[in-house]
Amino acid sequence: MKTPIELTEYQFSGKNNPLYQISDHPVNKLVRVIEINRAEFMFDIDIISIKSTTHFIDPVLKIVVFSQPTMVEQKPWDIVKGDQTIEIDDDIQPVPNPDFNDELPVSPANYPYMLTDSYEQFKRLSIQLNKPLLDLFIDSNDQKALFD
Repeated sequence: MKTPIELTEYQFSGKNNPLYQISDHPVNKLVRVIEINRAEFMFDIDIISIKSTTHFIDPVLKIVVFSQPTMVEQKPWDIVKGDQTIEIDDDIQPVPNPDFNDELPVSPANYPYMLTDSYEQFKRLSIQLNKPLLDLFIDSNDQKALFD
């Protein structure tokens, strides 16, 4: 369940970091919001590390009860080779699985969307989306002889 809240009503880091509301906590029922603090692209060692904070909110009192570093399965949030995720096309849309059978239970072998390597996809999309901006910064810095 995801209790609807208005994220602008809450004070987080104040740095305009990306915010994502996820499902409510399964035990304490607090609303959870992930605030992305940093993404480290370590293409040389095939790791993309996401540093973020999970904020736990009481939707009745409208306060952040506590915050903690975001963990995935009790480990730091790293996107590595071998993890699977839904395949996304160049238009940022999920790619349907042509072999999906909606009369069978959903499983890794029978999933509505194609699955792909999480790291390779995140790397591809990150480069695709950020390259035009990086090109501008690199060209600008090169014209100013900042690389000399």
